[in-house]
Amino acid sequence: MEGNDENYWTWNAVSSRNEVLTLELSFQVCTIPIYLLLLSSCYNRWMIQSIIADGSSIVTVMIISHYMGLRELICYSNVWFVINTVYLINDPWYDTVYKHVNVSAASGTEEGYRSGGLYLKIGVIGNFILALPLSIVSVVYMPTILRWIGYDESIVEISQSYALVAAVNNFLDSTTGLIDCVLDIEGHAKFTAVYEFWESIICTFVDILFVRIYQPTLWELGLFHLAADVVSTTIYFIITGYYKRWFECYREGLRVPVSSAVSFKRPEEVKPQTLQFSLTILTF
Repeated sequence: MEGNDENYWTWNAVSSRNEVLTLELSFQVCTIPIYLLLLSSCYNRWMIQSIIADGSSIVTVMIISHYMGLRELICYSNVWFVINTVYLINDPWYDTVYKHVNVSAASGTEEGYRSGGLYLKIGVIGNFILALPLSIVSVVYMPTILRWIGYDESIVEISQSYALVAAVNNFLDSTTGLIDCVLDIEGHAKFTAVYEFWESIICTFVDILFVRIYQPTLWELGLFHLAADVVSTTIYFIITGYYKRWFECYREGLRVPVSSAVSFKRPEEVKPQTLQFSLTILTF
């Protein structure tokens, strides 16, 4: 009889668990169309932005080819290929920082945001430590690399000066990309997509006007791109940081010294509010 009672309660527990699982499954099935709709909305925004961004890169290549010559086009393409290849070493750093800031901020607590701000600060410092020597190596060895590939001296001789400007530009982009990850985490990726969409269009038209009117060298075009990026990035962070104050929660963590990191919890020790965080990400 006692064994039967045990079997009964065991069956009852299994039955109750099945009911819970059934309810959970029903909830998930009912909300699948909503999630798909939200995801498709986000996908459409980023797809359009990606098409415009890639299209602007193609237009830049066409501008250089038509107005500056084949030598400049080959140098431009290969310099960026080498820099992006070298920076593959630095790419995992972004993922690491994003993960730590994401998990810390997901708790929704003051301590979590403070930790997230500190991780962001450490990420920027670490990016400087990693990216600076990579940039120097790219610039110093760019002529040698292009000689190894097989290009003649007419291309090699203009590669280092342009590589210097391109490396600075890429270093700026990698740093601002780390800071910008906060907006994705906080659910403001829609704003970023819209801003980059219009930035790509405006910069493309300005590029065309600049090259047609001024007829610059490749190095001067690189300086123009760098200046345009600085202006665009400054406007972006003035809007997001000063007017909208989307970085306000992380301000305290950004201000504290890095040496105080030992007093904060590791990301895995912070209990994130999973459902709330997921909805925040999906509804940007």
